[in-house]
Amino acid sequence: MKRLTIATVLTLFLLPGLHAQTSPSTPTSPVTPIAGTIWKGTLYAPDPIECLLRFKKDTLQMIYAGESSITSWDGRYVTVHDSAVLEAMTYSQHGDTLQLQKVDGGSPCDNKQVGIFLIEMPNGKLHLAVIKDPCEARPYAFTEQLTRVR
Repeated sequence: MKRLTIATVLTLFLLPGLHAQTSPSTPTSPVTPIAGTIWKGTLYAPDPIECLLRFKKDTLQMIYAGESSITSWDGRYVTVHDSAVLEAMTYSQHGDTLQLQKVDGGSPCDNKQVGIFLIEMPNGKLHLAVIKDPCEARPYAFTEQLTRVR
Protein backbone atom coordinates (compact mmCIF):
# COMPACT_ATOMS: atom_id res chain seq x y z
CA MET A 1 0.00 0.00 0.00
CA LYS A 2 2.87 2.37 0.85
CA ARG A 3 4.42 1.78 -2.58
CA LEU A 4 1.15 2.60 -4.30
CA THR A 5 0.76 5.83 -2.30
CA ILE A 6 4.35 6.93 -3.03
CA ALA A 7 3.89 6.15 -6.73
CA THR A 8 0.63 8.12 -6.81
CA VAL A 9 2.16 11.12 -5.05
CA LEU A 10 5.20 11.14 -7.36
CA THR A 11 2.96 10.89 -10.40
CA LEU A 12 0.87 13.84 -9.25
CA PHE A 13 3.98 16.00 -8.74
CA LEU A 14 6.01 14.89 -11.77
CA LEU A 15 3.39 14.94 -14.52
CA PRO A 16 2.71 18.70 -14.37
CA GLY A 17 6.46 19.35 -14.44
CA LEU A 18 6.94 17.11 -17.48
CA HIS A 19 4.02 18.77 -19.22
CA ALA A 20 5.51 22.23 -18.59
CA GLN A 21 8.84 21.12 -20.07
CA THR A 22 7.28 19.71 -23.24
CA SER A 23 4.70 22.44 -23.84
CA PRO A 24 5.68 25.09 -26.34
CA SER A 25 6.77 28.31 -24.72
CA THR A 26 4.56 31.36 -24.90
CA PRO A 27 5.67 33.47 -27.86
CA THR A 28 7.09 36.88 -27.10
CA SER A 29 5.05 39.82 -28.30
CA PRO A 30 5.91 40.72 -31.89
CA VAL A 31 7.48 44.07 -32.74
CA THR A 32 4.92 46.56 -33.97
CA PRO A 33 5.15 47.25 -37.70
CA ILE A 34 7.22 50.36 -38.18
CA ALA A 35 5.47 51.56 -41.38
CA GLY A 36 3.60 54.83 -40.89
CA THR A 37 5.58 55.92 -37.83
CA ILE A 38 7.74 59.02 -37.31
CA TRP A 39 10.55 59.23 -34.72
CA LYS A 40 12.56 62.24 -33.57
CA GLY A 41 16.00 62.43 -32.07
CA THR A 42 19.70 62.95 -32.58
CA LEU A 43 21.37 61.16 -35.46
CA TYR A 44 25.07 61.30 -36.23
CA ALA A 45 25.63 62.26 -39.86
CA PRO A 46 28.56 62.37 -38.92
CA ASP A 47 28.03 65.21 -36.43
CA PRO A 48 25.00 65.18 -34.09
CA ILE A 49 21.94 66.56 -35.83
CA GLU A 50 18.25 66.65 -34.88
CA CYS A 51 16.23 64.62 -37.36
CA LEU A 52 12.97 62.88 -37.95
CA LEU A 53 12.90 59.32 -39.24
CA ARG A 54 9.73 58.92 -41.30
CA PHE A 55 8.90 55.31 -42.14
CA LYS A 56 6.57 55.23 -45.12
CA LYS A 57 5.31 51.98 -46.68
CA ASP A 58 8.78 50.85 -47.81
CA THR A 59 10.80 54.08 -47.73
CA LEU A 60 12.64 55.67 -44.82
CA GLN A 61 13.29 59.41 -44.92
CA MET A 62 15.81 61.11 -42.64
CA ILE A 63 14.46 64.67 -42.39
CA TYR A 64 16.29 67.63 -40.84
CA ALA A 65 14.50 68.86 -37.70
CA GLY A 66 17.10 71.08 -36.02
CA GLU A 67 16.63 74.70 -34.99
CA SER A 68 19.55 76.28 -36.87
CA SER A 69 20.04 76.44 -40.64
CA ILE A 70 22.35 73.95 -42.33
CA THR A 71 23.68 73.20 -45.80
CA SER A 72 22.09 70.01 -47.10
CA TRP A 73 24.07 67.25 -48.83
CA ASP A 74 22.98 68.63 -52.22
CA GLY A 75 24.25 72.14 -51.41
CA ARG A 76 20.89 73.71 -50.50
CA TYR A 77 20.64 75.94 -47.45
CA VAL A 78 17.78 74.47 -45.37
CA THR A 79 15.95 75.12 -42.12
CA VAL A 80 13.59 73.03 -40.02
CA HIS A 81 10.70 74.52 -42.04
CA ASP A 82 11.98 73.05 -45.32
CA SER A 83 11.42 69.41 -44.34
CA ALA A 84 14.67 68.64 -46.15
CA VAL A 85 15.30 64.94 -46.71
CA LEU A 86 18.96 64.41 -45.85
CA GLU A 87 18.88 60.71 -46.73
CA ALA A 88 16.32 58.43 -48.37
CA MET A 89 16.44 54.65 -47.98
CA THR A 90 14.30 51.71 -48.84
CA TYR A 91 13.56 49.36 -45.98
CA SER A 92 11.90 46.07 -45.24
CA GLN A 93 10.85 44.80 -41.83
CA HIS A 94 10.81 41.12 -40.91
CA GLY A 95 9.69 40.78 -37.29
CA ASP A 96 12.25 42.67 -35.22
CA THR A 97 14.76 42.93 -38.08
CA LEU A 98 15.08 45.94 -40.37
CA GLN A 99 16.97 46.00 -43.67
CA LEU A 100 18.07 49.42 -44.97
CA GLN A 101 19.45 50.39 -48.36
CA LYS A 102 20.39 53.92 -49.44
CA VAL A 103 18.54 55.46 -52.37
CA ASP A 104 19.75 59.06 -52.17
CA GLY A 105 21.51 61.34 -49.73
CA GLY A 106 24.75 62.57 -48.26
CA SER A 107 26.09 59.47 -46.52
CA PRO A 108 29.11 57.65 -47.91
CA CYS A 109 27.08 54.42 -48.14
CA ASP A 110 26.92 52.73 -51.51
CA ASN A 111 23.44 52.23 -52.98
CA LYS A 112 24.11 48.47 -53.12
CA GLN A 113 25.06 48.10 -49.45
CA VAL A 114 22.29 46.61 -47.30
CA GLY A 115 22.40 47.20 -43.56
CA ILE A 116 20.62 44.86 -41.17
CA PHE A 117 19.45 46.21 -37.81
CA LEU A 118 17.60 44.89 -34.78
CA ILE A 119 14.55 46.99 -33.89
CA GLU A 120 14.45 47.64 -30.15
CA MET A 121 11.68 49.64 -28.49
CA PRO A 122 12.49 49.91 -24.79
CA ASN A 123 10.09 52.20 -22.92
CA GLY A 124 8.44 53.33 -26.16
CA LYS A 125 11.71 54.62 -27.63
CA LEU A 126 13.23 53.39 -30.90
CA HIS A 127 16.77 52.07 -31.09
CA LEU A 128 18.27 50.43 -34.17
CA ALA A 129 21.08 48.10 -33.14
CA VAL A 130 23.40 47.06 -35.95
CA ILE A 131 23.49 43.37 -36.77
CA LYS A 132 25.50 43.70 -39.98
CA ASP A 133 26.26 46.63 -42.25
CA PRO A 134 28.99 46.89 -44.90
CA CYS A 135 28.65 50.70 -44.79
CA GLU A 136 30.79 51.78 -41.87
CA ALA A 137 29.04 55.15 -41.43
CA ARG A 138 25.39 54.09 -41.17
CA PRO A 139 25.54 52.20 -37.82
CA TYR A 140 26.98 55.28 -36.10
CA ALA A 141 24.00 57.38 -37.21
CA PHE A 142 21.66 55.32 -35.03
CA THR A 143 23.46 55.27 -31.69
CA GLU A 144 20.79 57.28 -29.79
CA GLN A 145 17.22 56.30 -28.93
CA LEU A 146 14.49 58.17 -30.77
CA THR A 147 11.11 59.33 -29.45
CA ARG A 148 7.93 58.54 -31.33
CA VAL A 149 6.20 61.56 -32.83
CA ARG A 150 3.51 59.68 -34.72
